[in-house]
Amino acid sequence: MEVLSCGYPYPLLYLILKQGNIHLEKDNSVFLTPYLDLSELDETKTEADCAGLCANEVLSILQTDTKRKLKSFELIRKKNCKKYI
Repeated sequence: MEVLSCGYPYPLLYLILKQGNIHLEKDNSVFLTPYLDLSELDETKTEADCAGLCANEVLSILQTDTKRKLKSFELIRKKNCKKYI
């Protein structure tokens, strides 16, 4: 949620997320690096697009190698649209 409320315009935030410029600190804070390839900027991206990419990041963190999947993982996986994968 902290990422979506950072104040960047959604097309720019989408690009930051897509290019892997989001970083989680040990204290659970989030920072974004603004080094971007602007040739990939799509001005039609919305909050929903950014939320989908954020959900994928959460999924990658929650994903485990165990056979028992976390309920939160399954809920996010089912809720998130496959177009963001």
